[in-house]
Amino acid sequence: MSIGTIEKDFIDSISAEIELVPDGRDRFYVYTPFRFNDGDHISIILKKESEGWILSDEGHTYMHLTYDIDEQQLFKGIRQDIISRALSEFGVKNRDGELILEIRGTDYGNALYAFAQSLLKITSVTSISRKHTHRKTFMSEFKDMMYSVASKDRIELDWFHEEHDPEGKYKVDCRINGMGTPLFVYALSTDRKVNQATIALYEFKAWKLPDFCSVGIIRDRTKVSRKSIDYFRTVADDCYPLEESHSKIRQVLALAL
Repeated sequence: MSIGTIEKDFIDSISAEIELVPDGRDRFYVYTPFRFNDGDHISIILKKESEGWILSDEGHTYMHLTYDIDEQQLFKGIRQDIISRALSEFGVKNRDGELILEIRGTDYGNALYAFAQSLLKITSVTSISRKHTHRKTFMSEFKDMMYSVASKDRIELDWFHEEHDPEGKYKVDCRINGMGTPLFVYALSTDRKVNQATIALYEFKAWKLPDFCSVGIIRDRTKVSRKSIDYFRTVADDCYPLEESHSKIRQVLALAL
């Protein structure tokens, strides 16, 4: 497909304001009406790699965001979640900070639209207030995930044993019922939370509670020490990173039926 035809496909699919400007061999700036919140245009390059064409921001998007957001904060908590979803939803890859989308076949217009939408969603992280803490984001995500793996009537959040623990000192973040063996799930956001969960599980065993399964979910491994997790594993059945927990929890529930 010729560059003129590609440009026409871009224009027909998205906007008459789109223009391709040559910048070397098999490389073009793609000028679009899409902008960052501060008014700057998002950067998109069309270039050939091997036998195909790709769209790339050549690292500009993340660099632009770090003008306003510390790089360490950019990839944490709710901002990291927004970025991950924006990449996954539109099939965009992060290649060492460069965001790229491989154009398959002759679907140039839809590819450009998808790439631009992904970049725009990523730039929305600049509107996230600093008051959205990592822990709050994790707990919200944790609860959403629990409701996605089991029906609402089977879920008890902040469960505690009313007979042995009437003051609720040893709470379980989520208890899933409706099986031969209930499942206790802990959201492990910090070393302190891991230690609390470990102590609670030891108490449950000391009380000789009926059989139950227990698992932990970790949002950010940098926030939890390996030593704490090792102690937790001595009394719990397993522990998973958040990105794997959905499928893992479903497997546990299937086994507990």
